[in-house]
Amino acid sequence: MKKIILSLFLVIGIISFSAPNFIDINKIEKNGYKISEEKENRLLLDKTLEKGNRIENIFISYDFVEENQNVPNSKHQFLKETSPEGLEFTNSFETKRAIIGKYTEKNNTYVYTFISKKNKVKNCYISVCYTSDKNFSKNELEQVCNKFLDEAENFLK
Repeated sequence: MKKIILSLFLVIGIISFSAPNFIDINKIEKNGYKISEEKENRLLLDKTLEKGNRIENIFISYDFVEENQNVPNSKHQFLKETSPEGLEFTNSFETKRAIIGKYTEKNNTYVYTFISKKNKVKNCYISVCYTSDKNFSKNELEQVCNKFLDEAENFLK
């Protein structure tokens, strides 16, 4: 009986962690995202879009770390330094809202990273990774970035 109660408390603890009270899991699922990674300090969502013969992937990361103004720059630098082989860093720029990075694969696939500079919820930093075969201009990229960050923030309560 003690083991059953202990197991029940462990399961309840895991369930409560897997759905932080400031993230709306129902909205996430309604928008077609899947939770692909759950850790104490991160929740990672992913979604694949098929548009004709094109495939686009979207990854949204919620990093739960202590408030620090250097987090966005550190994450951008980390992504640049640890990008996989075959993925070449092309350039980056900053807007009022985000740090935007662009990477190119040999098969003309582009990987874009959008790292929010401001958090809507304390100790929760949002970043988005988006893959597409479209080579966006700087203005288009800023609009795409805002669209995805708006969507990611919409999942926060």
